[in-house]
Amino acid sequence: MDKNMNTESKEVKEVTIFDKKYATKDLTNKVVAQFVACQRMATEMNEANYKMAVIEGALTHAQGQLQKFIEEDKIAPMLEEAVVESE
Repeated sequence: MDKNMNTESKEVKEVTIFDKKYATKDLTNKVVAQFVACQRMATEMNEANYKMAVIEGALTHAQGQLQKFIEEDKIAPMLEEAVVESE
């Protein structure tokens, strides 16, 4: 174990909410609960955004592969039939 590591957890004495600092001792239970909920939602949103970026990359790659396979296998698209309008 590193000699400089402090195994004791530090108490949070202040938080910044809406660009203003607040002493944690002054916060009510409902404010703390809502602050924690907002932090959790922001974290989950960031994780979802990361997952979405990964999925978009995978989808783009898979679509490129699909196009390549169609071209390799020389599969021609169907011809569209002319639509004849009746009077």
